[in-house]
Amino acid sequence: RMNFFLDLLNYHRIEAYHLTRDITVNGKRFVANDAMVVPASQPQYRLIRSIFEAVSEFEDATFYDVSTWVLPPAFGLDFAALKGRDFRTGLVGDAVAPSTPTVSAPAESSYAYVFEWAPYFAPRALHRVLDAGLHARVATKPLAVMTTAGAREFSRGAIVVPLDRQEVERAEIYALMRTIAAEDGVAVHALTSGRSNEGGAGINVGGPSVRPLDLPKVLLVVGDDVSLYDAGEIWHLADYRMQMPITLRKRESLGEIDWDRYTHIIFPSGEYEDYEPEFADRLRLWIREGGTAIGMRDAAPWLRATTLDWVDPESEEALAASADEEADEEPEEDADETARRPYSDKDDYEAAKVIGGAIFAADLDTSHPLGFGYSDRSIYLHKNVSEPFLRTENPFAAVISYSEDPVFSGYVSDENRDALAGTPALIAERSGAGSVILFADNPNFRGYWYGTNKLFLNTVFFSTIFDAPRED
Repeated sequence: RMNFFLDLLNYHRIEAYHLTRDITVNGKRFVANDAMVVPASQPQYRLIRSIFEAVSEFEDATFYDVSTWVLPPAFGLDFAALKGRDFRTGLVGDAVAPSTPTVSAPAESSYAYVFEWAPYFAPRALHRVLDAGLHARVATKPLAVMTTAGAREFSRGAIVVPLDRQEVERAEIYALMRTIAAEDGVAVHALTSGRSNEGGAGINVGGPSVRPLDLPKVLLVVGDDVSLYDAGEIWHLADYRMQMPITLRKRESLGEIDWDRYTHIIFPSGEYEDYEPEFADRLRLWIREGGTAIGMRDAAPWLRATTLDWVDPESEEALAASADEEADEEPEEDADETARRPYSDKDDYEAAKVIGGAIFAADLDTSHPLGFGYSDRSIYLHKNVSEPFLRTENPFAAVISYSEDPVFSGYVSDENRDALAGTPALIAERSGAGSVILFADNPNFRGYWYGTNKLFLNTVFFSTIFDAPRED
């Protein structure tokens, strides 16, 4: 992600330099050589300010599109402003140019290989493994094991490729691990044992906390009533960046698909308000049998109502509830909505109800499989939908919730800010053997929101790794 960011700065003729020593700014730690310094004293001064400075006050509240372009949060990078006096302490080193990250080739193992899930292209590496017909597992808890280089700890989400019970020769597996290191920039480690270094307090590679994974077969819904932008961004991330082929199918022909062929169906944002497909019963059955349905932005409320909140309309409970609702219904007028206003206030009145594009601060549950690969609970989301998600009855379902003061940068009315504060941004529920996953926002926004791409890819690889709460 840093490389992609540096490439963008370089494209706009903005110079960046190595940080020469470790520093802490506003409670954030920046490490020498890993962190970069971007001086404001450059010809592109105004663009640098736009890239790094959050904005929350505006003379005009009417926006055609995005109201902020602060980029480090989009790339998932920590950043802080340095005062002028900080430069007198010799923080600025040599100029840095974008370069593809490189890692050393792994040692050969006689037991298993493991790699962390944090690197950007780790999902591409995992797809290589699964597509080659290899068995792979994911650690749902931290893993402390012995490698050929000594004892090492791995975070939740670490991928283990064992050598036993594989139908592929060990030499081919080792060659694939070398490819992953060379082409994906993911460090692969050779295990000498699957036993935990922590004894009874740790997890073993062969234990139940290291769960098996399957090759995902994804169908992406497209068509006239589906956002071409959102669908295209998903396709670009999966097919182009991660080299994971996916099937594109028009929404009006979903009733004709071979459901058993797919593990995931993704519904991008679009027009779903009056969408009542004939295949809804088949979709619910497919999920209960093990499929994962993913709803993005405007598709999420429809998918939730169709799969999670759905009640058989023929059931006695549903008929009784419907009768009670009709009896209780009384027409009400919202005084605020119907009050007479001057036409000159129309733009400001409508702008207050719309989020054209802002950056929201949120809290991510990094212990949840959909949060694997992230070390920091703080995360930034691009938001342009004002309707808040309601929580489900499952206390573990809200993988991400917006902060109580959620607006990091951009224009958001006080009404929308208060309505969205603390509400879920990502919901994950089990339904039978399958899952329903709901995104309030677009984690792949315009192809440059690298910091949340991993969230989306986690829904592809780890969508059935988490468990539903036990019933009392």
